Amino acid sequence: MSATVTRLSSACDPAADADRCAATLPENPQCTLNVHFGQLLGVADVRALQGFHVGQARRHQRALHGHGVVAGYAVTVDGETAELRVSPGHAIDLGGRDLLIEQAQCLSLARWWAARLSEKDPDYAEFWDRDTARIDLQVLLSYTTCLTEPVPAVADPCQRQSSDIAYARVCESARLSLQRIEASDEAPVAPPSGPTPGSDRDAWVAFLAALPPDAVPDANDPAAIPPVPLARLTGVQFDRVDGQWQASVDAVDMSVRPLLLSTATLQRVLMPALATPPLVGGPVMVAAGSAAVGATVTLVFSQPLAAASVAAQAFTVTQFDATTGWRSLTVDAATYTEPAGVPTVTLALNGPRDDTLAVRVTAQGRGPTPLMGASGLPLGASEPQADGQQLSITLS
Repeated sequence: MSATVTRLSSACDPAADADRCAATLPENPQCTLNVHFGQLLGVADVRALQGFHVGQARRHQRALHGHGVVAGYAVTVDGETAELRVSPGHAIDLGGRDLLIEQAQCLSLARWWAARLSEKDPDYAEFWDRDTARIDLQVLLSYTTCLTEPVPAVADPCQRQSSDIAYARVCESARLSLQRIEASDEAPVAPPSGPTPGSDRDAWVAFLAALPPDAVPDANDPAAIPPVPLARLTGVQFDRVDGQWQASVDAVDMSVRPLLLSTATLQRVLMPALATPPLVGGPVMVAAGSAAVGATVTLVFSQPLAAASVAAQAFTVTQFDATTGWRSLTVDAATYTEPAGVPTVTLALNGPRDDTLAVRVTAQGRGPTPLMGASGLPLGASEPQADGQQLSITLS
């Protein structure tokens, strides 16, 4: 993999601002400051206090959440101008550090390529004297810091001056870069083989417990923590036309990026699919096929019924009038059939009903004589030992 990168974002530039970009935040998640009365505090004490909270937060993120893009960082290339654009976003690297860019970033690929050649970038030496080139690139996101708010500070006693300038703030940021993809970068990484999707919980627990812990990179060595890949630009073509470079890109592939989904996103995406109605093992009434016509009410059930449990007293039929209120209709008979394999109960009402009003039918799955399914479960029951439910349906 090529080691040379070119900055996209306007964050602190290590090449131009080496002093301002060399700052590091301490990480010491195991120990913090033990404050006592009369204690004299020095720089090491304050850094211990700071490093405890920074280290714990980063350890939590890398151990519990992992690394990848949390939100944003969409990568696009304008088809006419070949301008590379990266939207604002948030990511976490392998060190558990936040990578946040709050403004969209853009780069002219043609100008970027002209700079690579004019600066004699060794990663593109074979193209220095050519008028055309075709390569693949990847967009990378890496952690950086920047010192801000310079203030007067006491100088080292060995310095000639009695005072110097120090920076009062360390600001975390992120830097975008472009890197060439070499053939050696294409070697696939085989994921660990685990239990099959149908395996039981014990098999998955044993598999996860046997996994080795993730390697923890050295936070004090910036080179030990790799950047987060955001996208791959395939088929990047550069051509010199009338002394000016032009660029085009075949495709932008963002599937190469690792992803981290927030809890809110997981709930929003997965909960509708995971939400299930209450567990029901016994039969229930089904709206499709059920109807009320004249003095006859037809009810369709989800499962075959035990014919011996189908009786008139298992059903109650009512109508509601906005002026007079509820009125009960007498059920003279209940008949169970299975036409074309569809479990059906036909109720014969005593006398005509008001066809302008809806009919509400309630079936009893509770008590000593519930409506039973052929499986032995009462109406709406979740299991044989459970009581059933009183279920109702409204028919126009």
